[in-house]
Amino acid sequence: MIRDKIEEYGIRQCIDCGKCSWACPVSHRQNDFSPRTVVEHLLLYDEHLSSREMWDCVTCGTCSALCNSRVKFHEIMRTIRKLSVERASPMMTHGDTFDLIARLSSKPYLHPKTSSWLTSDLRISKNSKVLLFVGCTPYLNIIFKHLNIDFLQIPRAAVKLLNAMGIEPNVLESERCCGHDQYWLGDDELFLQLAELNLKAIGSSGAEEVIAFCPECYSTLKFVYPQFFGPLDFEVKNLTAMMGDAVAGGILTLKKDNTLSTTFHDPCRLAKHSNIIDEPRKILHSISNFFEMPRSGHTSVCCGVASWVNCDSWTKYWQLERIEEARATGAGTLVTACPKCLAHLSCAQYEKNNYDESYRFDIVDIHVLAASRMSSNERGKAELQDSKREKLN
Repeated sequence: MIRDKIEEYGIRQCIDCGKCSWACPVSHRQNDFSPRTVVEHLLLYDEHLSSREMWDCVTCGTCSALCNSRVKFHEIMRTIRKLSVERASPMMTHGDTFDLIARLSSKPYLHPKTSSWLTSDLRISKNSKVLLFVGCTPYLNIIFKHLNIDFLQIPRAAVKLLNAMGIEPNVLESERCCGHDQYWLGDDELFLQLAELNLKAIGSSGAEEVIAFCPECYSTLKFVYPQFFGPLDFEVKNLTAMMGDAVAGGILTLKKDNTLSTTFHDPCRLAKHSNIIDEPRKILHSISNFFEMPRSGHTSVCCGVASWVNCDSWTKYWQLERIEEARATGAGTLVTACPKCLAHLSCAQYEKNNYDESYRFDIVDIHVLAASRMSSNERGKAELQDSKREKLN
């Protein structure tokens, strides 16, 4: 029964306080939707949710992060999707392109060439014990070509930053999707196929550390893989968190631009799922004049299109509202640490700019921005510094 399947997530601890409904971004647009309503429905009727109830949730985790009873609402929704995945399918965006990419990536006899973004100025080592996991970021250049954003700058910036911190990472020539979207859509079969291929490739590389700049890849590798496969043979780290610690510790030197003003959009998988909140702010304080948005950290709002589901007029409104909130801080640049957040917010801005130029506003990735603020000395280092490497461990 459904009721039995979800009780492990603390569903009976709900005290009906309403904090989750207040925090839920979906409930602000749909008065009849709230996490506690879902809980009540499942407990009383022990039956599947409607398709709309099941897929409107963006699994951002805001409700769970703020719940005093520690009810894991977003995990409950994932479980319901898993139980119902054969009965109802979500409305996927971009013609199911990303789901198709994941399905193709799951075929062991196919070997996608995912390292063509590497350039000669990037120092990598096939013998390195540190592996940079790139994920699906390279595909964004194709899907979002109309935005004129070079998403390949993100992995390139990641390597430059790691080089500056004394690390020459390995990069897999053929990498698979991490399976994040499939996990949160409840498609465990496809998720496991992807995860097994990734673990095999990482194991063959000899990596002892895997670094991910994408919050979704990080949270999936760090928290989800061990749920299915037990303790991993390697440590998983988030690049943004590493950078924040490196800046604070004097390991990574960035130049401050007093004419640059920034605010930060917390990706859900970074703040609410992984509790990485202070580190990106350390970076931005070091390179700019930083302004905080009212909704930040655990109360930050989702960019609206989790796992490429339900891109509609409501989510566009949601994204534009977020851009307005960023502009209201007085900052000139909105920074985020997630390739998907960058794509979704920029896409909404692009469509709005077609008839309202007042929405023109810089939206950038934190890794690319930080790499642009490295001193020439940092960028030109030819040798690794072991002392720096030891400080990071």
